[in-house]
Amino acid sequence: MYRNYVCKLRVSTDAYFYKVKEVTAFGYFDGENNILVTAAHIVTDLLGCYPASNQSTLYVEFENHNGVLHPNNLVATFVMSRLNNQLNFNVSSPFPFFDIAEIKFEGACPVTQFFGPGSYNVGDHIEGVGFPVGSQSIQVLKGNITNINHQPCTQISANLSVRSEVNHNSQPGCSGGPYIIMDAEENPCVIGCLIGSMSLRSNSPVAIQCISNLR
Repeated sequence: MYRNYVCKLRVSTDAYFYKVKEVTAFGYFDGENNILVTAAHIVTDLLGCYPASNQSTLYVEFENHNGVLHPNNLVATFVMSRLNNQLNFNVSSPFPFFDIAEIKFEGACPVTQFFGPGSYNVGDHIEGVGFPVGSQSIQVLKGNITNINHQPCTQISANLSVRSEVNHNSQPGCSGGPYIIMDAEENPCVIGCLIGSMSLRSNSPVAIQCISNLR
């Protein structure tokens, strides 16, 4: 059902992919354009820091249900939320404060369908979609929203990072994948992307970064 909306993404700092991370990306219509979205921590994980320019250009390889796309040294720019900055990124934390990014590149898009934004409340049924590391198959996880956190930025208190908790476990590689809710007409809408655990605690809930923080 979701195969045209999502793709697997391999990201590296080098053209030979010696150091590589696997995540999931998805298509999103932001009201003006169809764009590709993933979690921003793929950038900070690879760099070990927050990029000063609020964006970073890395080597990428996309894979969808038709196979690998753009296999020859494609580069993409990961544009992180403009609400982010170096001051609200702590290297001891696994995530940027607003853990969501747009992927910009030249060439055919690896997805052909794009989610619109969805509204949601605690208790709503949602589905998470992603590609586990080493797998070419989409995994769909069903769950319910158990909590919605509004976290004020310590440097810019008016900026709220909205993260929701969901009552199931995730797998490596599914980070950046969409969490989906159906609207009244049963159309799939995205509420945000998987970023992993809420904290470094082993029993920490799985977190979703709200799609509205992509700005």
